[in-house]
Amino acid sequence: MEGLRVEGDNGMTWRNESVPYVIEIAFESDGASDLGVKVLLKANTNQEAVVGYNFGNEQLYLNSINAEKTNVPDALGVFTAPLKVLRGRLKLHIFVYNNLTEVFANDGEGFLSGQVFPENNSFDWQIFTVGKANVGQLGVYEIGN
Repeated sequence: MEGLRVEGDNGMTWRNESVPYVIEIAFESDGASDLGVKVLLKANTNQEAVVGYNFGNEQLYLNSINAEKTNVPDALGVFTAPLKVLRGRLKLHIFVYNNLTEVFANDGEGFLSGQVFPENNSFDWQIFTVGKANVGQLGVYEIGN
């Protein structure tokens, strides 16, 4: 999919049939302060892991606080990595597994990995922005077991 204009959560939620899968997405900011993808969404809950980029702080982030509760101390949290983005362009490869999310930004210039503990059947995902952005490229692929 190409040429998608995004502002806010845009109400569009996609569903994968299972994990693991990878999302490849290329953004071009049009004034957005934050943008990214919410993964491991479960309908009628606030469960999500948020992969995003903050232009003001120049940081890639993975927020897994709402990915699910766990008894493992410090397993869930907000993880960040510095990343400079040129001309508002950001390319993400997001690998979503049963208990792990890995993010590669701009062909490896940035990387994050974090544990997640979602409920079963948490396969939905959604693009989000704070402000406006364009999606120049979008692909979702299941990863063989």
